[in-house]
Amino acid sequence: MSIDKKALLTIFAVVATELIGFGLIIPVLPLIATKFQTSGLLLGFLMASYSIAQFIAAPILGKLSDKYGRKNILIISKFGTVISYIILAFANNYGLFLVSRLLDGFTGGNIAVARAYIADVTTEEDRPKGMAVIGISFGVGFILGPALGGLLFGIGASHFIPALAAGSLSLIAMILTIIILKEPKKHTKKTPSPNHLSTIIQ
Repeated sequence: MSIDKKALLTIFAVVATELIGFGLIIPVLPLIATKFQTSGLLLGFLMASYSIAQFIAAPILGKLSDKYGRKNILIISKFGTVISYIILAFANNYGLFLVSRLLDGFTGGNIAVARAYIADVTTEEDRPKGMAVIGISFGVGFILGPALGGLLFGIGASHFIPALAAGSLSLIAMILTIIILKEPKKHTKKTPSPNHLSTIIQ
């Protein structure tokens, strides 16, 4: 079974846009701190909220993708990401900022589904090449996210343009998922380790 390059490109887009969005908010933090007189503790929680939500959501989305399909969950999760950036773009208080980051984190758990998709469509021989796409997308996302956020923040001195830019990228990734990705014919089953969160959620 040869690797579907279009499918891998789509998975790359799905993961990279998640990480771009994660890094994009970093240059906006000083604005949030100044404009809303946010304490260091609350600012730190705002940054951590994405990762906390992603940690909780990853095994849940993984189980849902086993039942309802990888493609369906990837589409729904990317739609949630788009909504989170629309909320972020129009956020005018700390609470809305927090809601947008939590929603983005919960939908950002789709990275586990993206890995599962690659495992489904590759052989053991080709799987390292497929999984390398995830690693590359992480690198690209972490590099482009803060750079893009800083550049766009400099244009309007607001979080509005960076948020809409990140939402647009996620929308493109969602459209690619709808058009290009095909549901795998089989789902690779993995036995979770005893301390994995997914063993708690039955």
